[in-house]
Amino acid sequence: MVHGVEDEVAPVFLAEEVASQLRNDEVPADVVAWPRHSHGFGELRPWSRPFIFAVMTDFFESTL
Repeated sequence: MVHGVEDEVAPVFLAEEVASQLRNDEVPADVVAWPRHSHGFGELRPWSRPFIFAVMTDFFESTL
């Protein structure tokens, strides 16, 4: 999960709890906390998209 650190709708600690429970159930899960971003990445800058896609692609390639 890529989660905005400044998310006030669903705080990042909730994503960390979900990921922890998934890992406890032996389901691969990870959280990347994205600084200065809120819920839904509404303010996502074009330069940050390649990084987020790379994080997601790396996870899928290493997990699937």
